[in-house]
Amino acid sequence: MIITPEQAEIIVGEEVQFTAQLQDEDKSVQEPEFKWSVQNKKIGVISDSGLFTALAAGHTKITATSGKSTGRAEVIVRGDPAETHERYKVIIEPGQAELFSGMTQHFKAWLMDREGMRHDTVFTWSVRNADIGTIDQDGLFEALKKGHTFVDASVGPWTGKSSVVVHIDSATWAWREAGAHVEVTPRDTVLLPGETLQYEAMLMDSAGNPIETVFEWSMDDLSFGSIDENGLFEAIADGKGFVYATTGSFSGKAHVVVKDTTSLQPEGQPKEGRKMVILPKDTLVLVDADIQYQAFIVDTVGNSTKVLPHWRLIGNTVGELSETGLFLAEKTGNGVIKARWQNYTATTRIRVTTADDSAKGKWAKFLPILPDGSETGQEDEVRESGVVTIDSLPFPLNVLNGAQVALPTGSLSDSVSIEVSIPSLADILEDTVSYASAILSGISFNVYVDSQLVSPYYFEEPVQVTIPYNPELLDELGLTVDDLWVFFYTDSAGFDSLDVYNVVVDTTENKVYVEVSHFSEIILGSKSLAKTTFFKTSNTPPAAYALYKNYPNPFNPVTTIRFDVAGQENQHIRLTIYNMLGQQVCTLMNRSVSPGQYTIQWNGLNERNQTVASGIYIYRLQSKQFNMTRRMVLIR
Repeated sequence: MIITPEQAEIIVGEEVQFTAQLQDEDKSVQEPEFKWSVQNKKIGVISDSGLFTALAAGHTKITATSGKSTGRAEVIVRGDPAETHERYKVIIEPGQAELFSGMTQHFKAWLMDREGMRHDTVFTWSVRNADIGTIDQDGLFEALKKGHTFVDASVGPWTGKSSVVVHIDSATWAWREAGAHVEVTPRDTVLLPGETLQYEAMLMDSAGNPIETVFEWSMDDLSFGSIDENGLFEAIADGKGFVYATTGSFSGKAHVVVKDTTSLQPEGQPKEGRKMVILPKDTLVLVDADIQYQAFIVDTVGNSTKVLPHWRLIGNTVGELSETGLFLAEKTGNGVIKARWQNYTATTRIRVTTADDSAKGKWAKFLPILPDGSETGQEDEVRESGVVTIDSLPFPLNVLNGAQVALPTGSLSDSVSIEVSIPSLADILEDTVSYASAILSGISFNVYVDSQLVSPYYFEEPVQVTIPYNPELLDELGLTVDDLWVFFYTDSAGFDSLDVYNVVVDTTENKVYVEVSHFSEIILGSKSLAKTTFFKTSNTPPAAYALYKNYPNPFNPVTTIRFDVAGQENQHIRLTIYNMLGQQVCTLMNRSVSPGQYTIQWNGLNERNQTVASGIYIYRLQSKQFNMTRRMVLIR
């Protein structure tokens, strides 16, 4: 047998292709199938085709075998072994598994370099806790008993691991299939620091019958409270989270809020009921006019104290706001002014127009509609630069009363009629209006032009909508104000936040300001509603196109990508993820967008919603006007 080359000298990270031939007595050459192996797997690995990859410095031999014939070659690898550990890593799929005793899971492993290339090799498989399960040398794991362990795949100095959780037994599995679940009571609670509460839990079958068992109690955050082994909760400090009752593979939870309403107030002042207010409220000014804003802390009996807050103008660049609260109007539109002092915040709307536009603006007629299609209350008319308030919906639909629409100058192409109603997602009973989990509120707009329904109806300029929300519902859902966003909803597209921007939550008045480019069905809820977390953060056209570094980087499992779209017109944008081989992994966006600043998240899944392996990936932003790429690193 002849192996070529007979000897090779390479450095760590390099590759060399070996070939083998058989010669008979007549010197004729044969090339049958060969089985390749390496003597010292710490030095390198070799593929089925004879491609050797150097992993660490040292000396080893390569063997090719065909039947009874064997040939050998020598390999000397030079380099710094310390660099080798950074050059490769072992990837195991799946990265984690959840099984019941008696079930099996087949694991696979790859050796991956820093460029994201996979190298096939032979791994040694092991399990850290043999009481939990066993694994053979083909990577087949068998679950034996309840517990947690790690599966390891090793080659040379590299080891990868996968987490395995094994649940108790097949009887538990049968309960789960039959619809068994854990109920924890009370479900939602608000306590003061120092108070205690006894929680109860019950494992119920699908028919509602209790199953006798013992629970383990735990919390996701111990900074605001503690719970003992019997379910007795003690409130410690301000905070919110969940209490969990677990038995086997079943778990139930209850939401708890600890709130000291006096703790956020300045020392030496009346503590309860104090809030910040901004004066003047909801102001309409003309271009080139100025207005001085002031902020006050007001107590329960009406006493007010002037404060000097930090001022901020949010939304369209309708003017300039100084550090002292002096606003100078520069262009027509709507904005939100926000003040912050210590732990207090307050907001107010600013509207800018011109004298001519105020007199000549088009009209919009707003009419509240009941779920059965009948009218309720009076029709309100508002001209551009005006504000309309929804206030005539009866109980329990009055959750929308207090919602507002502010039409900026030039927003309407025609005079329109607008029907306002509860969204289709609402569950309306005799005395309640409720939504599915993660939704707080919503409002539906049907716009008619010359008696013809136009849905969605697009505005010439963004329109500002104010949506009230119930802060107690926010607590019940386990959400904070930072979790809130606004979406358009359709049966086909789901929840979409394109053309939604400048979302501002007013925690003093319990309402949300948002600017939208069109009217249809608008939903206020958790950011988790988005199928792809994609937000337009600014409607102001940037000076240039830009694709920013993703954050965090490296990441696991989610990273955020920011980009700017310049120009004056809508453009078709494509954002695509590729691996280092140039293969397309997934398309994050492929649609027409207006100029502005955008953020979008990638969760490390491909087009088939499968988890991709650790490695280097390329993200590319394309349109007719530009083509930009950057690199990011996923580490699982």
